[in-house]
Amino acid sequence: MFVTAIVVFALAALALLIGIVNKANANRSSYGGDSDTANAVGNGGIWGAIGLGLLGLVFLFFATFYQNGVGEAKVVVNSIDKDIVGTIETPGSGFKDPLNDFVDFDLFSQQLTFAGGGDGAPSYTGGSVNGKEITVNVGGVSGGSTRANVDLVATYSLGTEQIEKIYSEFRSQERFTEQVIQKQVLSIARQVPANYSAVEFRGTERGNAEEAIRKSLNEKLKQYGVEFTTVTIQDVRYPDSVETALTQIEEANQNAQKAEADKRTAEVNAEKALIEAQGAANAAIEKARGEAEANKLLSQSLTPDLIALRKAELLVEASKAGGYIIDNGDGDLLLDTRK
Repeated sequence: MFVTAIVVFALAALALLIGIVNKANANRSSYGGDSDTANAVGNGGIWGAIGLGLLGLVFLFFATFYQNGVGEAKVVVNSIDKDIVGTIETPGSGFKDPLNDFVDFDLFSQQLTFAGGGDGAPSYTGGSVNGKEITVNVGGVSGGSTRANVDLVATYSLGTEQIEKIYSEFRSQERFTEQVIQKQVLSIARQVPANYSAVEFRGTERGNAEEAIRKSLNEKLKQYGVEFTTVTIQDVRYPDSVETALTQIEEANQNAQKAEADKRTAEVNAEKALIEAQGAANAAIEKARGEAEANKLLSQSLTPDLIALRKAELLVEASKAGGYIIDNGDGDLLLDTRK
């Protein structure tokens, strides 16, 4: 943009020179068609110079004015020898030396997607990548190893501390993504699955495999200020023969888990029934014990004096009712209220 502004200013100077020369020629000639023509050319040259000058100012403004948005960083480099002059990391705007250029870096989360087939080359947009599925070797169903096609999505971000280093080595974020980020993701994503069986990698251990990939990437790329926040294995596809074997294993595991669950349920129900039976038995025992204790206390309370007192009370009641008491000789009293 700065070079364009210089060219436009040069054209403006040339137009002004032509205008001045023709105006001078017109003034030296007091009459004739040549005088009018020179005057017209001179005026046109001057107005053209003014227009080009204004256009040059516009180009100069855009060559020196900059804006840095949120989540962006700029490496300031000399436009001639490409040496680093400094960095701009905070959001804002201002003016720069027209001889300096900016190399932009996106600090927001970048996404790497490797999914599906196809023979096309990966596409790069800044720090993002879209590529095809990753072919890996996983621990086999019965030893050895088996191949699998994996769909993987990972997100990462750049820190501002190392962007000068990245520029010095790779000159742009896109080239850094292609030559370093992508290669490390593919390399580590192909190493980690070998530590798991085919069943584990697609099932119970998938989360651990994702975390192992993430940690390895952060360890490898921390020198560049790269931090991976998520690694997600979205799908794992095996050859048909392996899929058949895995399906049988998974069904067997599911049946075993169901049998174990049913067994546990039966044990729980039996334990519950036993507890209920024990509770009912204990309740019956306590009830019988209470009744026996009550009878014992009642028996102990029937002393001879109390019996004699009760007989006297019965006599009083019988006399009031107009009846009489019959003693049957066994110590029992019969109340006869017949008159």
